[in-house]
Amino acid sequence: MTAYYEEDLAYIHHTGFRETALEAAPGILKILADASIRDGFVVDLGCGGGVWLRELIRAGYSALGIDPSPAFIALARETAPDAALAVASAHDFDIPRCAAVTAIGEVLCYVPSFEDDAAAIGHTFTRIHDALVPGGLFLFDIIVSEAGARLTARSWKSGEDWAVLSDVNEEVDRGQITRKITVFRKVGAGYRRSCETHRQRLYKAAEIEKNLREIGFQIETFRSYGEFELLPRRMAFICRKPAA
Repeated sequence: MTAYYEEDLAYIHHTGFRETALEAAPGILKILADASIRDGFVVDLGCGGGVWLRELIRAGYSALGIDPSPAFIALARETAPDAALAVASAHDFDIPRCAAVTAIGEVLCYVPSFEDDAAAIGHTFTRIHDALVPGGLFLFDIIVSEAGARLTARSWKSGEDWAVLSDVNEEVDRGQITRKITVFRKVGAGYRRSCETHRQRLYKAAEIEKNLREIGFQIETFRSYGEFELLPRRMAFICRKPAA
């Protein structure tokens, strides 16, 4: 895969954008509890800097976080020291037996190959289904392809020792979003500049639902995790593996 979230961008995302994980956490914990999963082993795909892992540990779960970014895993070791961690892609990691799998924050929109993304995400769904215990849950959200305003914008945000500028362009004909990200991070007396280009696949909700049901999941879709509303054009999937 293309290298995403190298040292400076990982630091900025963890420092300046952690509110999403913190605000979503109570709703996700309630979803788990309502499914009678109040403890046990949870695997978080695309764990980032470990904020959601930390909330899982605090709630009494044991957890494994995986992320393809070594910089994110280094941050997660500090944020959630009691969690197990691995540098790996969500699409090829050998997921161990678990009570739940989460992939929060459009993680599965990053695909290993845009030439064969449909097969890649279907294979990932199957591996997750196989890893879950009967009655286990798979929670994730994606960016969906649907009518409405294009996801094209420019934005910037800054903190005490960093700034980030993002140019987002939705390519409707290719079914993807391209984000060109420029970051500045204070290092010593000056600022270090770096750039990353991220590409994320858009999915049709009906096709994802069909795929999940064919694999054997019982599913519900939402535009929020509890009281935490997702951004426009995002959809959350709550998928349950039937009990034996």
